[in-house]
Amino acid sequence: MKLFKSLLSITLIVLFFTNCKQKVDSESYVVKKDYFEDGKLKSVYFGDTLKIGKAYYFNNKGEKFTDINFYGSKFNGSYKYYFDGKIILIENYLHGNKHGVYINYNVNGDIIEEGEYKNNLKNGIWNHYSNNKLVLSEFYQNGKLKDIIYDEKRIH
Repeated sequence: MKLFKSLLSITLIVLFFTNCKQKVDSESYVVKKDYFEDGKLKSVYFGDTLKIGKAYYFNNKGEKFTDINFYGSKFNGSYKYYFDGKIILIENYLHGNKHGVYINYNVNGDIIEEGEYKNNLKNGIWNHYSNNKLVLSEFYQNGKLKDIIYDEKRIH
């Protein structure tokens, strides 16, 4: 019985690790790099021939300034912008439309604006900050401004 349990355990472990491996077909998976004239890296693309993947773009100093997820020719997933190595903007896309969380940072890394998009339209509460303090809140419904609260006072 102990032998049977041991063999069963080993078989299950082998099956688990065999099924967890991702096969990468060299004909369908692409890593493409572009370079500036001086030889510095300009962009890197990871994906397959269906253009599903991720791309990183660099400035001429070699600093990453954006990374993008895409599906086909449309943005899909997070889109991040960088300045001096710090994230300054995060947008999310679904099939090419802004959809999901949006966060804008200043160069010190403090949030200055945050909200959410739904089908390319502002939706829900959008907060605006100055010196790490909330100064303005806006409420959008399907892209239309419905309410504004400034300095704890409703003004719309």
